[in-house]
Parts: sequence; C-alpha cells; structure tokens
Amino acid sequence: MENVFVVVFENQGDAYQAFDEVKEHMDYTTNYAISHMALVQKSDGKVIPCEGYSAKCHCPVTSAALGGLVGLVVGALAGPLGVIVGGAAGSFISSKMVSDGMDKAVMSIEQVSKGIQEGEHALIAVVQENQEGEFEKEFDKFKTTIHKKDAAQVSVDVEYAMKLQKKMDKWDKKHELHEEIENRRAEFKNEFKNIRESMKIVHDEMAVRVK
Repeated sequence: MENVFVVVFENQGDAYQAFDEVKEHMDYTTNYAISHMALVQKSDGKVIPCEGYSAKCHCPVTSAALGGLVGLVVGALAGPLGVIVGGAAGSFISSKMVSDGMDKAVMSIEQVSKGIQEGEHALIAVVQENQEGEFEKEFDKFKTTIHKKDAAQVSVDVEYAMKLQKKMDKWDKKHELHEEIENRRAEFKNEFKNIRESMKIVHDEMAVRVK
C-alpha cells in the first residue's frame, strides 16, 4: 500500500542525517520504494521546503522542481491555505469558506501543518512498503513523531485543498477591492466635509455682511 509519511524530528541535525541516509538506502533496499521526498521546516508559521529528492532521476531537486504528490503537499502547506489552517484562523476557514466536499481536505492539511511545530523539521515522502513498518524502521534511532496516511486519500485531499486555495485567492481579491472602495469613500467624505466647513465659513461671513 502506498502511504504519505510525515516524519517530524526533535533535532534539526537528525532530520538532515535521516534525509541523507534514506537517499542512500534507496539505492539498495528492497523493503520499500519512494517516489518523491522532501525535507521541510516550519518558520514563522509557514512550512518552507529545504531539500527535495526524486526517485525518477535518483537526484536532488529544488523545491520548485519537486513533483508528484509530495510537491503538491508541500505546495499546499507552504501556501496561504497552509499558513491559515496551521494557525488560529483555521476555524474561520471551516466556518466561512468550506463546502461539504472540502472540509475533510482542510482538516487533512491542518493536521499535517499543526503536526509540525515552529522551528521543527519534517521529512515528507510517498512510500510503498513491502511490509508495514519497514520505512519507519529507518528512524528508530532518532527522536521522531511519525504520521502516516493513505496516499490516495491525501491526493484527493490536496486536490480539494488547491481548489479551496483558488477560492481564497478570489476572496482575497474581492476583500482587497472592497477595502479599497471603502478607503476611497472615506476620502470623498472627508473631502466634502472640508468643503462644507469652508462653505459654512463663507455663508456665515456673507450673513454678517448682509446684516
């Protein structure tokens, strides 16, 4: 069965060591296979990709070139949706913008994002194991918290999450436009307030002259 693993490390050095060791082991192990893998860090509430690896070329890849399901997961976590659901505003998204088909997707991204604490590193990989638990053995010597989820389910969740991200982008533009309109309206009101005050002074002066 194919699963998405999120391995969260307590120690930064362990994260990089484990990432390098898994890359080396993939050349000779038959216990599991990996399609894509990424090492990420949460900084200022945002998940940032640090390193990437693709089994297709057996080579490191940049975060921009990181493909497959891992690339989509990292993209969702690193984008505005991942920042929001990973913070205190996650409930706002659930209550205001999530349809019946998207609530589970948001929860899935939220669980991954909140599972990585500020400053922590995590290894994210799509893995096919010959026997359950083979991949997890790679991290026995490290202090980690390991999350695992069916890759097919994650794929659907991320697809829905990206659709929600597009809705959020449109909502942001509408929200920004509304704010700009309100700002311009306030400017006009202030301008006419000054004009009316000036007019009142002129009217008062004219009234005095008439008397």
